[in-house]
Amino acid sequence: MRRNQDGFTLVEVLVVILIIGILTTIAVPAFLGQRARGQDTDAKSFVRHAQTTMETHFTAGQTYVGGTVAVLRALEPSLANANGITLSNPSSLTADGYVLTVTSKSTNTFIITKVATGTTKGRVNRTCTRPNTRGGCKVARTW
Repeated sequence: MRRNQDGFTLVEVLVVILIIGILTTIAVPAFLGQRARGQDTDAKSFVRHAQTTMETHFTAGQTYVGGTVAVLRALEPSLANANGITLSNPSSLTADGYVLTVTSKSTNTFIITKVATGTTKGRVNRTCTRPNTRGGCKVARTW
């Protein structure tokens, strides 16, 4: 008498494992790209928040000079909670302009520059550098 043996054959199990491997190969890079874009979105929001705080500093003294990270954090304590984001000391501080730089957890850098001189005085430029191939810094290097 023959018993009825239900189950999967070895070939069927290997095919399923192969399919899971192929799907994983496709899904993991997409997931990592999404994660880097999320980290970059946090960094962009953070640098815009620092920009608003820099404008608050300007309102108090009519100059951007002296707007260090410590001063900005004193004005806006939420700038101290970076969650992997690094706010560099503002540079090129003048009475009319500044450069704010934030590095994302994904290692991409986002920069807001308020132009101090020339025909574009007062204009705000947003640029980024992209050492990481993933994330929210576009190839054109603006955001």
